[in-house]
Amino acid sequence: MSSEINRLLRLLFLAILLYAGNIAAQSGKADTAFINNLNAESFALLKENPDTAALLARKAIELSTPVNYLQGLGDGYVRLGIIAKDAGNYQQAIADYKKSLIYRLQIGDQDLIARVYNNIGMVFSKMAEYDSASFYLMKALKSAESLKLKSAQAMYSMNIGIAYEKNRDFELALKFNHQARALYEEEEDSTGVLKCLINEGGIWYAKKEYTSALPIYRRAIAIATILEDDRNRYYAIGDLATTFMSMDVYDSAVYYMKQSLFYHLEEEDVPAAAIDYGNLGILFGKMNKPDSAVYYLKQSLMHSEAIGDIQLSAKNAMELAVQYVAKGDFKEAYKYQQQYISYNDSVYSISKAEAIAEMQTQYETEKKENQIQLLNKDKEIQQQQLDRKSMMQLVLISGIVVLIVFFGLFFNRYKLKRTIQSQEALLKERKRISTELHDDLGAQLSTAKLYLSKIKTIDKNEDTKTIIDNSLSLIDGSITDLRRIMDDLQVSTLQDKGIIVATEELVNKVNHLQLINFSLSHHGIEKRLEYKLEHTVFRITQELINNTLKYAGASKVTLELLVRDDSFVVLYEDDGKGFDLQKINRGYGLSNVENRASSMGGFVEWDTRPGNGFRAIIEIPVSYATTKV
Repeated sequence: MSSEINRLLRLLFLAILLYAGNIAAQSGKADTAFINNLNAESFALLKENPDTAALLARKAIELSTPVNYLQGLGDGYVRLGIIAKDAGNYQQAIADYKKSLIYRLQIGDQDLIARVYNNIGMVFSKMAEYDSASFYLMKALKSAESLKLKSAQAMYSMNIGIAYEKNRDFELALKFNHQARALYEEEEDSTGVLKCLINEGGIWYAKKEYTSALPIYRRAIAIATILEDDRNRYYAIGDLATTFMSMDVYDSAVYYMKQSLFYHLEEEDVPAAAIDYGNLGILFGKMNKPDSAVYYLKQSLMHSEAIGDIQLSAKNAMELAVQYVAKGDFKEAYKYQQQYISYNDSVYSISKAEAIAEMQTQYETEKKENQIQLLNKDKEIQQQQLDRKSMMQLVLISGIVVLIVFFGLFFNRYKLKRTIQSQEALLKERKRISTELHDDLGAQLSTAKLYLSKIKTIDKNEDTKTIIDNSLSLIDGSITDLRRIMDDLQVSTLQDKGIIVATEELVNKVNHLQLINFSLSHHGIEKRLEYKLEHTVFRITQELINNTLKYAGASKVTLELLVRDDSFVVLYEDDGKGFDLQKINRGYGLSNVENRASSMGGFVEWDTRPGNGFRAIIEIPVSYATTKV
């Protein structure tokens, strides 16, 4: 209820802001601070309410034009460019961004100029005009390099790599992506490194070098797991599923695609869930399982129709027609073929309408600009009219807000009921997926393993044994991953189960990726400790593991948790390459560990040198958590 009231108060604030803007426009007395507020509110509403954001940006431009306020004009046109880009109106976005560039070039702020260059380059990339995209992105990168802004350099380098990948210049794509990742690693930006890894996996996939893509995606999943970044983790899992699909490893593809589907259902991300359902339908079709294929394709069609995605609906209808032919049901096949034709006609009509609308928008924009240039307002008369109307407008706005508040309170109960129904449906779908994973995929993998083991004992041919050993290894990995997913379906958090269970879960997730062998032991921890102590120790452990994954090149890690003499002790050791403590600027996340420990009255001891691994001892008083607030 409080969020609903906050939203209504924000609407009231925006109404007052627009009203004040109208007064300022008519009086010709707008100040720069007010224009900056308009642009700031416009930026805050870009995703939530683009129509209102556009209205505020246009008002900022209108007020900035008479006084030639360059920052207000540059910021306003950037907002309009973002809105046009998000709506798929790329030509209008380019036009708005270029207008912003004119004003920002006059200001001379290289950082702001670089951002506009980047925005223009990304739109050209979406338009498949990759030469233009590379040109503007390179200008953005050079501007960032002149200012020595490493984070900006990393982002622009990554975007250049994306443009080259789409243009199928894979060597340059890898070069700029690696350059971006190196800069992110310098800045200790793990999220940036994660995005670069996902992009690199996409480059190898586009080159059809699938075996090179697989370990990159697995490493991305490992880092996302440490960062607790579910969005990018499941993005990488979806890419991993697509890679297995292209390799014709259908069981693994289905396994990972179901993980992606489960996440998107849980997040209520209907467009992504529609795509996952469709991919699963195609996969089961390739596996000659038309009944399962039809089920998932119908789910995808239902979701795509609900969100109005006509192109995906057309694809689903065609795939359903193919699957019903495979089932021998030609009546249903004909029905979905007709649906496909109908959807295709709609796609053509929409494309034609969008082209006409884009030309109309360009015409209206030019017309409005000419009107602004030629308009000669009589300020004195309008000010008198404003004085008479201002009070009535304010009363009207207040009355509307009161009505909205009452309507919101009345509507809240209905909305709550719908939310409960949605949650019940989600729980039902989660239960179905869990059951299917356990009963279907688990049984199939176990049976396949038994058959292969039997063949191995019968056939003594060395080549055959090697192939079988590799297959058994793959099946063991899949079974391990399946168990992890079954665990993920259960509620397991640090707050609910404590430090030991949470740390075991963290270590197991990394071990399942088969990158490093982690061993965990614990002593003297007989009961749950204060949550803030457990939370601090868990975050320290995450930081240490993250550093090992990113920098150490280790093959083995030992982690021991124990309570002794009223102190919680963490003993951590890896066999990686180590480093010189005197030659680093407390990087590798060491400062984070020290700060967390000292905030709880603890201390840290480091022991490392080049070529001799890394060891850490962290000791925190148990009593500190109960005596400090």
